[in-house]
Order: sequence, then structure tokens, then C-alpha cells
Amino acid sequence: MDAKELLQLTETLLLTQSHKTLREATPAELHNALSGAALQALTPLWVQKERERSEKRQAFYFSMEYLMGRLIHNNLYCMGLLPQVRALLSEKGVSPQVLEDVEDHAFGNGGLGRLAACFLDSAVTCDVPLTGYGLRFRYGLFRQSFSEGRQKEAPDDWSRLGDPWSIRRLDEAVVVPMKSGDVLAVPYDLPVVGYGLKNVGTLRLWQTESLHEVDFPSLTPSTMPGPAPIRIRRRISSSSSIPTIPPGPESSCGSASSMCSAPPPCRICCENMKPAMGRITAISRRRQRCS
Repeated sequence: MDAKELLQLTETLLLTQSHKTLREATPAELHNALSGAALQALTPLWVQKERERSEKRQAFYFSMEYLMGRLIHNNLYCMGLLPQVRALLSEKGVSPQVLEDVEDHAFGNGGLGRLAACFLDSAVTCDVPLTGYGLRFRYGLFRQSFSEGRQKEAPDDWSRLGDPWSIRRLDEAVVVPMKSGDVLAVPYDLPVVGYGLKNVGTLRLWQTESLHEVDFPSLTPSTMPGPAPIRIRRRISSSSSIPTIPPGPESSCGSASSMCSAPPPCRICCENMKPAMGRITAISRRRQRCS
């Protein structure tokens, strides 16, 4: 896909999603549409490279932070389209500088986060089969402002205007057992584009989500067998507050698991939860004998 085709697809997405033209779109709307068009262009290669990596030995890089920067600029540059896209936007009366108003992905705030991002960029450009893993923070470090000569901090809800580069992989979500309450972890995949678009890597970030946020009917509390037994507590930020789902009645389960709602005596812990939680793979592994 060349720059003209990319911009045509961007205009189509803007009309479809926002009912606006290029000139009428806000910076966030333009960013989301242009990013969506670029993602469509590179996804076939991304899927191909993921399959190739899965068939051979590969490496994994774990980091608490990934300071990826503005993906729209970096990815268009690696695709060899950034100068042409800027020129075409200018011809249509849109300043390319408006994309500078869009915030970075808040997955890190310092040198270690940028170092991790550089590892991924270098690996994918050099065709090293490396996949990054980390956390998808709901909020960044903080949003800074000044009033009467003093700094004020507020939560940085960096994704409030959308996150077009992340693919939410709910089909691969897992339940992580914790003493204070089991957590539903959902992976989000981001493409890491190599220079020249010869390769596309993957950064997989995990985010905890409440069952209230999950959109399959089989996992809503009203459709679970018996009283809803699952307690989910968000582990993203101390500023976030999500109500927990109260546990079910106590049973004779020897594992004291919050996932078990079977009346005593139960044969296998969580056995009757499998139909409701069948699409989350980790739940089938929790097989502890009850007393």
C-alpha cells in the first residue's frame, strides 16, 4: 500500500467512524483513522511473521516498562511512508503537526522503558525472533499541570481517546489465582514494525479486567451457575476503584478457593464452573481435591 492508498483508506475510516472529512477531524480522530489504515496495511505481514516465529526457537523479553513513543510516526517511518503522508496531508489543508498533540502510550516513564523499546525495534529490524511481554497500565505516571506556581498531579488516562494500535485478545485471556481475589488477565498485542517493513514483531501487554468489563454473556454474574463466586480486584492503579463481586457461600473446599461454588461435598474444585468459564483456558487447570 502506497501513501495515496493509505490516505484514501484513512478518509474512508474517518467518514465511517466519525462522519467527518480530513479537515473536519480532530487530532485524535485523524490519528485513530490513520493508525487504523496503517495497521490494516501491515497486518498480513504481521500474521505471517507470527506464524513463522511460532514454528522455530524464539526469545522473550520481559520488562515492567516499554516507552514506545508515538507509534504513528515510528511505524509510518519504518513503512517508508512518513514523508509522503506528511506531504499529502499538507496538500489537503491538514497540518501534519496536529499528530504531535496525541499522547504517547503510557507503558513507561524512563530510560529502562526506552531501552526495552529499543531492544524490540532492533530485534525486529535484524530479524531476531524476539517477543516482548509486559503490563498494560490503565493510567500513566501522572498528568502534570501548574496553578499559582505549584505543580498539580492528576491521573493520566492515556487511552481515553482510543488506542488504535492495540489488538485486544480476549480469546487468550487467563484467570490468575491470587490470595486476595482471582484476576482476569487479558492480553493486548501491539505490532513492532521493523525498518523497511521487512518484518513485524509483537509486544504483548497484559491488563487486568473485571468481569463487569468482559463482553461475553457466559461470564456475566447473572448467567453463572448459582451465586456469582468470582472476586475480581483491579491491580492497575491505586487511584482506580472497581467494585468486587462478592464470593458465594462457603463450601467444604479444602483449597479455600474463591473460584469454587460447588455445594459440599464437591468432587473437584471448580468443576461446575467449567461451562461458564470454558473460554478462559486457565480455569481448567485449577483441579485441587476438596476435603
